[in-house]
Amino acid sequence: MGFWRRGRGRGHGADGEAERPLAGGNAGEGPGTDFDPVLVRDFEVEMKKRVNPVVLDFIHTGKRRMLYFAEQGFRVSAEDLVTPYQEKRLFLSARERHASGLGWEDLARLPYEEGQFDGVYGRYLFNHFVADDARQLIEWIHRVLKDGGVLATTFAHLRNLPAADGRTAVLTTERYIRKKTTADRLVKLYENREIENLLADFRLLKVVTMKNGDRRVLAARRVDSD
Repeated sequence: MGFWRRGRGRGHGADGEAERPLAGGNAGEGPGTDFDPVLVRDFEVEMKKRVNPVVLDFIHTGKRRMLYFAEQGFRVSAEDLVTPYQEKRLFLSARERHASGLGWEDLARLPYEEGQFDGVYGRYLFNHFVADDARQLIEWIHRVLKDGGVLATTFAHLRNLPAADGRTAVLTTERYIRKKTTADRLVKLYENREIENLLADFRLLKVVTMKNGDRRVLAARRVDSD
């Protein structure tokens, strides 16, 4: 757990960094939107260290971020795995909703090659999948990233439960919450240990604890020398 303490001590403050507006983005947008100016800026800095970076953007709430990346000269591909995944789960029983359902066939259909991307961006991506499917997804992301490629993501954290619980109907023993605002939409809350386990094949570059307890994470695909 040492990294989590060190991450907060790197001049990030209680909520990381001030959210300065970016061209093409709105710093005032809330967590329900796809544009987090702080995480976008951190990801942009990493990508601009590379020549003609190739980026995969997991979108499920809008295209503003994807357009912003394209404006920066990145070659951007975009995919939405969350919407069809959640829609499929609406028709499952409560027990079935907590079983694995993503499947390698869903990932194999994506037309991307091993080591294709310099960066993958997915805000709150893993919170929308049950644990087994999140593990399949991180393995797939690891495969399509180049050595040293960067993953930028955010995790809804278990520490955020007091705030989240006011907007939910159910908290399960597996730490999923069901949002009232979206019918039967399950969102998994993570602890630090679970994030570390999920990202075991990545080197953590930056971790920021937000005011609500959620975590912004930049991580790089490990190379053999790491």
